[in-house]
Amino acid sequence: MNSLKMVYVDIYHTKFEDDGIMPKELIHLHAMDVYTNISVAEIIEQLRLCIYHRYGDGLFIKAEEFQTECFLTVEIFFGDDYSSLTDYLSSINLPHKIPKQISKLTNNDVALSVDFMANQEEIKEL
Repeated sequence: MNSLKMVYVDIYHTKFEDDGIMPKELIHLHAMDVYTNISVAEIIEQLRLCIYHRYGDGLFIKAEEFQTECFLTVEIFFGDDYSSLTDYLSSINLPHKIPKQISKLTNNDVALSVDFMANQEEIKEL
């Protein structure tokens, strides 16, 4: 049996330059939190099949998995219809209660993340 896990999913659509090779823009389409006992490998496989069924090709999925949580970044290249992805994710989402946590952030808690799609000028600016 798989253990319960919180899966944080971000879905993006990547637009490419006219040459179709270089990424031009990364558009955030949807964010979703899923609490499930389905393995991350199976979730990735099902998301891949949803994308292949809808577009035939064109995806990138990055998973960062930890013991009780996982972060999934899903990029679709050939369109921006992600309804089959969210339908699947909703179907595996289990009801749960999130415990109330109160935390105070300090200056030491700030983190910076740079997306791989950023160009060199944006990285220098950051």
